[in-house]
Parts: sequence; structure tokens; C-alpha cells
Amino acid sequence: MNKELVKKYREYYAARFLYTPYTPAANDPGEPPEKLKQIFDNGRYLQPSHLSFDVAKELYIDCAESICEGLIIDQDNETTIDLIVQYLIRNDKFLEASKHNSFDKGIMLRGAVGTGKTVLMKAMIKFLQYFNVDRTERLNNNEYDLHFSTAYNIAGRYSIKGLQVFEDNPHILYRPIIIDDVGTEPQVAYFGNQANVIAELLYRRYDRKVITHITTNLSAVALKKCYGERIFSRMKEMFNDIILPGNDRRK
Repeated sequence: MNKELVKKYREYYAARFLYTPYTPAANDPGEPPEKLKQIFDNGRYLQPSHLSFDVAKELYIDCAESICEGLIIDQDNETTIDLIVQYLIRNDKFLEASKHNSFDKGIMLRGAVGTGKTVLMKAMIKFLQYFNVDRTERLNNNEYDLHFSTAYNIAGRYSIKGLQVFEDNPHILYRPIIIDDVGTEPQVAYFGNQANVIAELLYRRYDRKVITHITTNLSAVALKKCYGERIFSRMKEMFNDIILPGNDRRK
């Protein structure tokens, strides 16, 4: 399996499964290569775990570079990239990196301002989109249909609609999501009722056991101070704690 074959997987999948009865599309790619044909015959879906680490890393870096042109891979971010790729493809080396790591948890990516946390997380979305070929069939708890929001925006929505914002935006509460810049959101109020919105959201997602990923500039001590002992304890169960070292890359 190589990178280019993964990029064409969606076309082969559509031609093989989505046209029923089969009617060739104008861009019909034809019969799939043998490696994809075996996957289609045995399990229908290509999954990240079908990729070797080297192919997955190459594809992931392509995704990151499409978000941040001129992205530099160096000693500060390459180890973090390797961990994220290992997590995405369920490589056992991820579990070996820390006794606390688990594929059942999301990722908490911590680091200083400007180190590239948001780029690396958004690259996860683009990477997983290659495997999200049939949303109608796989909508419920689809781990590949990963959403993105900022803590600031979620808090802002609360100030307009209160806790109803969670029900009006199902991806915030019920679907896999990346919440960016956790810890920078303002304390907001709805009709005078002040709330720590992200703490409430994390608590609810914890109860529902929905995979959640976050980025933050805060240390573990600062997170505990910001959200309290109760939420911080749950965060340890919700997240693989990954550090992105280095200084501000923005120029």
C-alpha cells in the first residue's frame, strides 16, 4: 500500500459500492488494484491500520503541508508527529511510549504558543478523511468523521444559547471532535448564569465516552487550576498527554 493508492481509494470505493445498480461514472477508475481489491472483498473498508508506519507518516505530513505551506519537520516536532501517526494507525509503539497511552483515549496536545499544535491536529482531520468514504452508512460514532472547533467559539455560542448549544450542534457533544486552544476561552454567562463551558462540555463528553482531542498552551498544573480537580481527573482518563516542544514558529 502506498500513499498515492490511499489518495485514490475513495474513487475506487465509490465505483465499487456507491453506484447501485452499478452505473459507471464519468471518472470511473476501473478495477481496483489487487491490494485494494483484497480489502474490499474481505472487509469493504480501507482503514488506517492497513498502512505501514512509513506510508502513514508520509501521507500525514502531506496533509500537514497542505494546511501550512513550508512546514518544517525538525527535532522539535518529528517525535510528536511520529506519536500522532502511531496513534492514528494503532501502532503498538504508541502504547510503548507511555504506560498511560491508550487507543481508547483522545489526544491532548500541549505546547507553547505558535509551535504548530493546530496544524498537526487539523492534519489528523485531513488524514482521516481519506478513510471516511461513506458517511451515510458510517454516521453513528464514525471515528473518521472528525470535527473541529475552538474553545473560544464554543464559549461564545453558550453566551447566546446556553446549554442548548450542545443539543443544537450534535458534533460538539456527540461526535469525535478537536477542541482547539482549551484554556483560552473566556468565562461567559447566559442570562446571568455564569459557567465554565469547556469544563461542562468535557464532563458531558466523558460521560458519553466520546473520543475528544484538544490542544492547549497550559501546563498540567494550570489545567487543574483552570478546570478544577474533578474535571482534571477525568482529563487524565480522556486524553493521551502529548507534548509538542519548541518555540513560536510564526514569523
